[in-house]
Parts: sequence; structure tokens; C-alpha cells
Amino acid sequence: MPPTTTLDSLETALVADAASASIESAGGRHNEACQNCAAVLQGPYCHRCGQHDEEIKRPLWSLAEHAMDSLFHFDSRVLRSYAWLLFRPGRMTRAYLSGQRAKFVPPIRLYIFTSLLFFLALSASGLVLVQPVSHRAADGDTTTNNIMLELLAPPSTTPVLLPDEIAHSDADVINVTRHGKQRTISVEKLVELANDPVHLSAFLTDWLPKVLVAAMPLFALLLGLLYVRRKRYLIDHLVLTLHLHALLFAVGLLLIGLRAATGHGLPAFALPSLLALYFLLTIKRVYAQNWARTIVKGFVLGLAYPIILMLSAIAFAIWT
Repeated sequence: MPPTTTLDSLETALVADAASASIESAGGRHNEACQNCAAVLQGPYCHRCGQHDEEIKRPLWSLAEHAMDSLFHFDSRVLRSYAWLLFRPGRMTRAYLSGQRAKFVPPIRLYIFTSLLFFLALSASGLVLVQPVSHRAADGDTTTNNIMLELLAPPSTTPVLLPDEIAHSDADVINVTRHGKQRTISVEKLVELANDPVHLSAFLTDWLPKVLVAAMPLFALLLGLLYVRRKRYLIDHLVLTLHLHALLFAVGLLLIGLRAATGHGLPAFALPSLLALYFLLTIKRVYAQNWARTIVKGFVLGLAYPIILMLSAIAFAIWT
């Protein structure tokens, strides 16, 4: 064997030995074979099944140190994800899609975690998801009842709807068709639901997560159609959709906190304006198009979203 080959082989062996010793000294490798699938280990993680080669039979202080390290690593990802989500519109989505995934909470987990916190906070706060508010205006012999919806407000017992304000037959029922069958809804029950914000909020709280599950893929598909020339995969649009809906629940948490701290919510015009600006900044940064196209497509998406929610709700009602 030529001397250079021998030296190269010796150097390779020394480097491998040093790397192995370094891994073992850092507590990253303890076995020659994976304890899960028996594959020969080439590092701290099994290349076949992905299991981490770590010793679980350790002193208590070592386990506590490992638990604290995992906890603070998770906390740092959570804090970073929410900070970017709230104060850097579109930047987390763009970074995540470019491959920077380790420092953020995965989109589906972020959405589920945030929505779960929102509904728990809503339940504990005593607020209702929507509070109907009636504004009646007299015009000669007729009275017009304009009903507005206030988000995340304390429940009110003031009636917002009266039976004679609903157009119905003489039998005091409304006829609807469902599953090809004619059904009737009592006007009295409908008025009772509208005038009971707690019951109405419970109904919406039960339906909203299910409707969103159907609505988000449709919204992602619409994004794909509008940005078809950007040559992105559907999963990319779904990541953005999950981030946007996680933001809605995060803002809801902030509004619950604001209501609990001050007893007041935001002015009626503030929340839609802030959300619209956030949305435009987000799609501008993610898809990198000029402002003219961004505004036009944002307008289309804004008009389409309520329709998507309505279709999802109808589909869910028919399915169930």
C-alpha cells in the first residue's frame, strides 16, 4: 500500500475516533446499535428509524436538567413564533417556507394550540363569542331593526329580536328544506336563540372549529388559483392559511385580555382595519408581488372568505 494511502486511512480513522469520542462525551451516544431497530449507529440519531440514542437510566439531577432544557427550548420556539406572528406579518411564513423550520412551532400545532387556548380563555372569561346589539329606528309607522354583532363581549339580557320582526307564516313557523325533506323551525325558538347570547355563543363555539377545518383547505386552494404563476405547492398556501387563522385566535386572546383588564374592547372600526392591513402585508411579503396586484387579490380574498365560511357551514350541516 502506498504511504499516502496509509496516511489518509490513518487520518480518517483518527478523525472518526475523535468525533465518536466527542459525541459520547457530550452524552449524545451510548450504544453501538439502535435500541429500537438494531441498526448500527453512525451518530446520535438512528439513520433508519430516527430514534435518539440517549441513556434513560440516569441520575435524577440529569433527568431534571434534560427536562428543563427541553422545556425552555420549547418555550423559546413558542415565544418566537408568537412574536413573529403578531408583529412581523408574513415573515414567519416566508422563513418557514424557505426552510427555517426548527426555530418555529409547526403551523398545525400552532393553530391547534392557539385555538385551544382561545376557547379555554373564552370559557373562563364569562364573555360570549358574539353579542347581538339591536339598533331600532322609527320611520313613520314602521320600525327598522338593525342588528349588529359585537365580538367577545359580556352577555346582555336586552331583547334584540321580537317575533313580529321575522317574516313567517300564520303558523308561526319558518319552512326550510334539508336532506330533501321539508322541516319547520319555530319562530319562538329562533327568537329565543337570538336573545340568548350564551346559548348562541355555545352553538357557534361548537360549530366554528369544525367549519374552519373545512374552510381552510378551500381558502388555500383559492390562494393557489390566485397565485398560480408563483409556482408554489398547495402545502405552501396551507401553511400561510394556518398562520393566518392562528393569528385570528391569537388576536382573540389579546381582546379577551383587554376586555378583562379594562372592561372595554377595541373601537368597531379598529379591528377590521388592523386585520386588513396585516393581511395585505402578509401576502405581499409571502408572494412578493407589487402593491397593485396585492391589493386587488387581497380584495378578492376578502370578499371570498365569508362565502367560503358559508359554504363550509352548509356542507357541514348537510353532512351531519
